[in-house]
Amino acid sequence: MTNHDYSTPSRGSSNWHEPMNRNFERLDTDVEIRDEEANRDQYQPKEGAKFLATDTGVRYLADGSNWHRLQYPTSESRSPESADSAGDAGNFGGTRPAVNTEKTYVKVAADGSGDYESIQTAIDEEFPWLIQRPVQIDIRPGTYDEHVLLPPYLANWAEQSDRDERVPVTLKGTRDDPESVTVRSLMATGGVGATQAIGITFDGACKWDNEACAVASYNTYRLALYDCKIDAPGNAMVAYDGHLKVGRTEVNARGEAGGDNGNTGWGAKVKNMGRYWATADGTTGSVSGPAYNIDSGIIAFNHAGRGHFDGDPLVSNTGGGFAIDEGTKKIHGLNGFA
Repeated sequence: MTNHDYSTPSRGSSNWHEPMNRNFERLDTDVEIRDEEANRDQYQPKEGAKFLATDTGVRYLADGSNWHRLQYPTSESRSPESADSAGDAGNFGGTRPAVNTEKTYVKVAADGSGDYESIQTAIDEEFPWLIQRPVQIDIRPGTYDEHVLLPPYLANWAEQSDRDERVPVTLKGTRDDPESVTVRSLMATGGVGATQAIGITFDGACKWDNEACAVASYNTYRLALYDCKIDAPGNAMVAYDGHLKVGRTEVNARGEAGGDNGNTGWGAKVKNMGRYWATADGTTGSVSGPAYNIDSGIIAFNHAGRGHFDGDPLVSNTGGGFAIDEGTKKIHGLNGFA
């Protein structure tokens, strides 16, 4: 049995070339054409023919006259707690390419001078399912009234060096002036690789869960913030079975829009074995609630000199886990005791 049911002439049969020619004609539609995107027009769009752009991962199907871009199936994945009632939690599919074989670089500008005016649209259109080269989204100064959702992805960065950490995804604002790029919130979901945000201010509360945080890492290997600012009406950050790494970031959480889970106005919360740690001169600022909120997870900071923002209390432990002060070598909240 074969997949395509091609004709096989019997030995010694006359006109044996006729079924063979029919087989060759069917190859045009049965076998996918693979070439770079720019070369697609060199191929005849025979009805049923398929084309894979090897540099972008985009697939096309021909109707006899034109090539039509295929839509990728959307994922049913949503953020953990209440995304089903939160509305459309991002595209998670749409025209996302399957894989990128070259660096993905796009510009977002609220004034229309970039490739996209919306950060989320750029992600929905350009963010590969499988990342083999870096993905960078440059965000020009402006106010973006968006709750940005990074969808799940896999990273297979073959040229990864032995010493340098791979960073498949970068959202880059203005490092020296993070307040010039304002975004409502950021949630990363299910990324297998490191994602970093640089030079961005987050001033809202994510609508995809009930933690009322400006930045959230859900089931993500690592979400890093560098040279950013969080000025949140509710809580600042949460790591839910995910990792957060924060450096040179000013954190303020006013607790005016607290979530559904206890203390409000916290700085960093770990939940369901989440992890948080401060690095690269750590963080500054103050929050109205606990600086660190532990609900099963680990927090590492440097209270002796740097890497710490102020809250009251320093550590609130409601669900097990601990916070380690790398400056004083003290552990807070071991075995659930603050």
